[in-house]
Amino acid sequence: MKRRKSILASFLVMAILLISQSLSAQEGPQKQKTNSFWLDFGTGLGLVNHYDNGVIPYNIVGVNYNARLGFTDEWKRCHIRFEGGFFKSAIVEPEGNTYGVNLDLEFLYSCLQNKGRWHFWSGGNVRSFNDLHLIPKLENNQAALSMFGSIGAVELVQCDFAYDKAKKHPWLTAYLKFSLPLVGIASRPGFAYLHDDEEVLEFFAIILSGHETFAKAFPGCTTDIGLTLNLRNGNRIGISYYWDYFTTGKKGIYHYDNAYHNINLSFMFKI
Repeated sequence: MKRRKSILASFLVMAILLISQSLSAQEGPQKQKTNSFWLDFGTGLGLVNHYDNGVIPYNIVGVNYNARLGFTDEWKRCHIRFEGGFFKSAIVEPEGNTYGVNLDLEFLYSCLQNKGRWHFWSGGNVRSFNDLHLIPKLENNQAALSMFGSIGAVELVQCDFAYDKAKKHPWLTAYLKFSLPLVGIASRPGFAYLHDDEEVLEFFAIILSGHETFAKAFPGCTTDIGLTLNLRNGNRIGISYYWDYFTTGKKGIYHYDNAYHNINLSFMFKI
């Protein structure tokens, strides 16, 4: 009796497997994925040239490094990228540090795709940048927080080369990206950022008090010139020179200039 039950159970298992296989075969071929998705990581090192008339009335030059994290998604003729970056600048004179957090959402559309080499993209971005100064020697002006948000236009040109023997896989891609802010909003402090009051413990409440918020067209631009190594598994490794300049204008006590000159290393992991 036990033997019959075991044989019957074996037949039931085999029947279930055959039915499942036949059902999966009837589903037909699956649609191929039309998009490519990467997780992006990066780091960089360079110089910062900074001027903030509300903090100190002369240029600040320091060493800058950054870390970035985000993703890139491409489908058909569309490209979307999100990146969050952390910047730290060591100020030489007066001694101190500047910290920055940058968020950038970018959408591009392929205007022209040459099957051989060239790719042209055009679109725009939404960007947020927060800048915090900590300079103890400035005493009551030792801490300052500035916040910016902008909408801009973006152009990207890519050129594939160093193809394999089959002329299908380009090992290298050179690119030039240019971004121009069009209009934005800023929140800037007055001169007294942090008073010498030991009883006050709400640090951010103090540095956010007395801020002036205004909207305007911000002069500036961002360029990224680089070279990408395209691996066969879809992963990418890139190196680039990154220059980012942003200013509120040349007049007034809230005059703010910031320029980054970085050599960036990036990694894109396809998933």
